[in-house]
Amino acid sequence: EKFSFLNNLYAVLDQSLLAGKGTHAQFAPSGAKVISADFSDAVTTAGLINQIAEEDTQGHMTHIMSPEDVQGSLLLLHTLHFKGGWQNIEATRSHMFFHSKTDKGWQPTKVGAFEIFDELRFITTNDKTTYVALPMDGECSLIVRHSPKNTKAITRSDIVSLLTRPLEEISSFLMPCIFMELENNLLRLLKKQLPEELQTGFRTNLTSQPMQIISFIQKIKLDLSEDGVEVSAATSCSVVQQSTYQPPIFLIESPFTFSLIHNETLCPIAQGTIVDTQFMKPYVSSVSSGPDSDSDSDSDSDSDSDSDSDS
Repeated sequence: EKFSFLNNLYAVLDQSLLAGKGTHAQFAPSGAKVISADFSDAVTTAGLINQIAEEDTQGHMTHIMSPEDVQGSLLLLHTLHFKGGWQNIEATRSHMFFHSKTDKGWQPTKVGAFEIFDELRFITTNDKTTYVALPMDGECSLIVRHSPKNTKAITRSDIVSLLTRPLEEISSFLMPCIFMELENNLLRLLKKQLPEELQTGFRTNLTSQPMQIISFIQKIKLDLSEDGVEVSAATSCSVVQQSTYQPPIFLIESPFTFSLIHNETLCPIAQGTIVDTQFMKPYVSSVSSGPDSDSDSDSDSDSDSDSDSDS
């Protein structure tokens, strides 16, 4: 199959919400498919969601949700899969890609790339920014923007300007091959975009209790090569009734910064950044290993008393 495209939206509801009248009608405008699940059976519900994502993305998204992620009574799931080939690939070769700027300049790395010799639509601006449209199957295009100064997003006006240009002959277009898998927590970004009344709680016709978004996770896989582009993505948004909301758990399990301050004046007393375990204390269990280790316990006890006296 050279070209395929799928774009689905699901509303996975707990059985308690489906008991209400007009539940399906609430999601009709969005085109979402309403699915019933028993959220009290977290293992089965997570398995159902993972199965939907795997089937929709042709096996690329295999694990979207764990049982511990199943909370509340409503989960919105969006799945996307695109696969399309190029219309005019000519050759593949190695390519030097410059990255990680240092005092000695940009550092080069040899990567795989594909090359096109054909007529393309392109724009070159006065600041040497280049826009190129690579034609694909299914009346699609890959738009590439390259600038020596920045990596700004491609806008709708950029696309309109580019696709209305005539085809022009080029000597060569060389594009690196890419493969990446990413997982993004979009909750913070979502809250910046939501109106204030939706950030703490909002009401729906599904239940008399206010609802709250507690999780917004996106996983994406991109494969761009001489064969074409394949993109798979799954986004899950968990919504709970506020009466069932569980307080968050915070785990400091990766690099972090700290600042010791005086509350009244807000003056910093000490501050720093921890990026590895070099300055962390080792874990020492206080539980005895058994009756046969009395001598070890005595030794540990002496060591503990020394530490106490030092402190």
